[in-house]
Amino acid sequence: MSNKSNSVLIIGNYTLFVEGIKSLLESQNKFKTIHTSNNAKDGLMAFKNNTPMLTLVHENLNDIYTPNLIQEILLLDSSAKILVLSTKITEFSTTAIVQAGAVGILSCRNSKDIFIKGIDTIIEGNSYYCSIASHYLAMGIRNNKNGIEKSLDSLSNREKELFFSFLRGKTNSEIADFYHISKKTISSHKSRIYSKLRIKNQFELFMIGLKLGFYDQSENDSKTPGKSGWAEKNSQFIS
Repeated sequence: MSNKSNSVLIIGNYTLFVEGIKSLLESQNKFKTIHTSNNAKDGLMAFKNNTPMLTLVHENLNDIYTPNLIQEILLLDSSAKILVLSTKITEFSTTAIVQAGAVGILSCRNSKDIFIKGIDTIIEGNSYYCSIASHYLAMGIRNNKNGIEKSLDSLSNREKELFFSFLRGKTNSEIADFYHISKKTISSHKSRIYSKLRIKNQFELFMIGLKLGFYDQSENDSKTPGKSGWAEKNSQFIS
């Protein structure tokens, strides 16, 4: 599926939740059209008919297991960007949602600023996970650091700078403005970084950051560099 419209789809059982998210998005004026659905069946139909740029899913759906809905959406469009909003994030739910293919998880307790930041980051083509979800993802990470660090050492100095910027959740636009280069150049650098690290997407890049101990789990949901391992040895490249 291609030619995505400048629209967002909100799927959730609770009218107050759906209308609240819709009102917040309208105040930000980010999308030309906002579609809503109160159940998974209608949500899938709305997705098929409108090809939204972003789909927001409330985890507590009554008529379907959220990871199953994510998979059904991705069957309609493998490039769909799905952000899950959860009232209670657990290790099990985080793992299931990420494995199903969602590119972001936010807690309903997160602030408006974090919510908007998450949406902006995902629209730019990256992944975004709140601190609680990041913590549970980190708990599932095991060894294999040596091979990763060897691949990272193959990056040029500029690629290392951009690598850290991507890990910090910076968007292509933010990075381009900071380094005074075009977004096209940033995209080219990202492609080379992905090729050298043998990864395919932002989520796999994020997982490398977790394996390296790059993220500290702070209460403000910001992605901050850790103080150990490869990140510390290359701290001069952290902007």
